Amino acid sequence: MSIRDAAMQLAKAVKAAEGRERIRGLLRELNTSRDGVPSRAQFGYSASRLNGQLHGYLLLDQVVSASRATGGTEPALLAEERQLLGRAHQQIVSMNQKCIQLIVEVLPEIKQLLDPYNRFKPVEVGDGAGEPILPESAFAPVVAAFAHHPAIEKFLQGNCKLLPGTSEHWYFQAARGLESEILAAGPLDSPKRIATILDSRSAKDAETILLRQLACILSIRASLETIDQVVYQALLHDKLPALTIDNVIDVGCLAFHYMGQGAEIVYQPTPPAFHVNPIDVIVVEDLPAYDRIAGLYRVEVITHHPTHEYGFMDEAVMRRLDEHLNPYTGLLHLV
Repeated sequence: MSIRDAAMQLAKAVKAAEGRERIRGLLRELNTSRDGVPSRAQFGYSASRLNGQLHGYLLLDQVVSASRATGGTEPALLAEERQLLGRAHQQIVSMNQKCIQLIVEVLPEIKQLLDPYNRFKPVEVGDGAGEPILPESAFAPVVAAFAHHPAIEKFLQGNCKLLPGTSEHWYFQAARGLESEILAAGPLDSPKRIATILDSRSAKDAETILLRQLACILSIRASLETIDQVVYQALLHDKLPALTIDNVIDVGCLAFHYMGQGAEIVYQPTPPAFHVNPIDVIVVEDLPAYDRIAGLYRVEVITHHPTHEYGFMDEAVMRRLDEHLNPYTGLLHLV
């Protein structure tokens, strides 16, 4: 079973979980504002804008709670609400850790590097006591499939040590720098520095070895982040957003480059693609005249445009995900 198939199977189990309605109800309440009725909509809006899934809500609550302890008045989560989100998040984090166990056993120094939440401050989620919110057995197929992620296999077959003269912190900064370059280039292009290295590399060159290691690290982390996002979207919605022949207005660009495949699509923001946000996982169905466009994508940029002809329309710029839910598949194959 591929990682993609295992993740979709997990999403199906999450949608059927007894605890799902409690989480979905809470998240919707936190993001709903009603005239004349006190709400925590600003809290929910700010938490969702962090793009950190359940971690974002727990992190903001941690900040707000600290503010309230010194006299602040911002609304925070109730104790039982924090416990609900915390236990579900802890199950997701536990799955992530099991997925990377093979590589961490060989090189424990990169454990933090592989954490999809490492760009955020850590959150306290309690001791995890109580019944699981999500079905524990549903995570096992994802863990089993992830053991065969090509980035894990490539890393273990190559140089499994940090380069001489470097450290865990050095690698953390190097990985952050490379990913910043990738994101700055956008889904429709690849960083010029990567192209230069790949065009002039030597298999044993230190710069090439480092790029290979970083490509593996970023691919593993991105796949985990995508799985976590699929779970998060399954908590909120019955289906992934979909761009189809019925709502797509134009395909602005379909690009193939060193990083993989990217697409720019203009569409009407109507169901089944009403509210789409950056980092969302979205389905693109077959579109006439565009070969190889159908698949799963990770959205990076959403732009809203009012028009006379179509009313409001949105433009999504996104990266295609491979069967391992990796948006950087091209780079991984090249190194």
